This record gives sequence, C-alpha cells and structure tokens, in this order.
Amino acid sequence: MPQETGLLASPKNEAVFADAIDRLLADSVWCQQLGHTGSQRVETYFSWDGIASQLSQLYTQLLEQSALELDRVSA
Repeated sequence: MPQETGLLASPKNEAVFADAIDRLLADSVWCQQLGHTGSQRVETYFSWDGIASQLSQLYTQLLEQSALELDRVSA
C-alpha cells in the first residue's frame, strides 16, 4: 500500500529515493502515520500470530468450499 504504509522508490534511482526522503522529512506527522500504519501491516501479515490467523482463515475457507462441493455431489 504505497503512500499508506511507506513509500516506494525504484531500484538504483537515487533521485526518486532522495525525493521520498525529502517528503518524509518535510511532513513529520505523515511520516509518523506511515510508520504506525506500516507497523500494523507487518504485525497483521508477517508476525507469527498474523500468519497463523491467515492460515486459519484459509483452512476454514477451503473446508467450507469442500463441504459445499461434497453436498452437491451427494445430492
């Protein structure tokens, strides 16, 4: 989520990277907001609890789909 959780800069493009740093330095409130939102995203999607939650949701979804398919076949 560019501009919500951080900024993207093309690899080996020093001008874009410098511009991104300038934007962050110019707006400390936005910079803190990016840091907070980025931290939440990392915790949600990449922590052990976040990964376990996503995996649990996936298993539940697959089990529900499987149960629906079995109901159609047995009907």
